[in-house]
Amino acid sequence: MRGTSAAVVGALSAALYDPVWSGAVGGAPGLRARRSAFVLLIITRAPSWSVVGLTALGGLALAGA
Repeated sequence: MRGTSAAVVGALSAALYDPVWSGAVGGAPGLRARRSAFVLLIITRAPSWSVVGLTALGGLALAGA
């Protein structure tokens, strides 16, 4: 059972990395935006709806720049 659990974790990690991480990371500005969202959620305990709204506006700003 331990081997199966490790295999599942590995498969999920690979599935996350290939389409999600490699497609979503758009360089340094995108990485800074994700780090800022993480800090807002974890450190400052901002409401999740406000972080979603702020990151959406930030994404629009990055796309237009």
